Amino acid sequence: MTDEQRLTLEELAGAVGMTTRNVRAYQTRGLLQPPRRAGRTSVYTEEHVERLRQVQRARARGASLQLLRTLIAEGRDLDGVWEGRGRPTRRQMVDISDAALGHTPACLAHLDVPLDGVLEQLGDADAAGVRPAVRALLDAGVFSRRGDGVRAPGAYGCAAAVLREQGVLDSALAGLRLTQVMADAADAVAVAVAGAVRSLDADARRAAAPRLGEFAGAVVAEVVTARVPATEDWRSR
Repeated sequence: MTDEQRLTLEELAGAVGMTTRNVRAYQTRGLLQPPRRAGRTSVYTEEHVERLRQVQRARARGASLQLLRTLIAEGRDLDGVWEGRGRPTRRQMVDISDAALGHTPACLAHLDVPLDGVLEQLGDADAAGVRPAVRALLDAGVFSRRGDGVRAPGAYGCAAAVLREQGVLDSALAGLRLTQVMADAADAVAVAVAGAVRSLDADARRAAAPRLGEFAGAVVAEVVTARVPATEDWRSR
């Protein structure tokens, strides 16, 4: 098929194994570029076929429609976002798909980022205690080791940079200490989650785990946002 070949909506849907209704829905949501005009007729080309196939591949990797809409609006290549990464290794516990909040592309796409860069942003990356703290968080599974070094979730790096700008985190060690406290709390949540899904079979546990993570993340977000503004004198304690 070439770009000169013209497809009707029905032919486009058939080429990618979708219904015409779903194709229209994707177009309405900004996931598919508008058709071209040939006189009074709307026509589709290979570009439209490839876009829909990219969306299908990204969805198979677990990408949400909101994330894909954001990446497309940024002009990003949907296949390129995952290049060299393989399948996703983790899911973020909170909803980070709103680009209006200023999230980085790596954060939005659930990509890992080099931890050294995050620590340098926070400052005093070579201070005593930083490397032992990193090793402890590696052991806890918060960070991962790759051939090119230690990696952190993109959402972690994104949040750390903003918290640095806001004056909440004043050094790499302060960020790592706070991370360890949160990791300890998360471990307790994981134990509770494991107990909740014990009666399920392995496939059901794998399917439930990300949703339980989101469930826990929503609870944490509500508690923290409600409690921190209410304790304005916390710095003086």
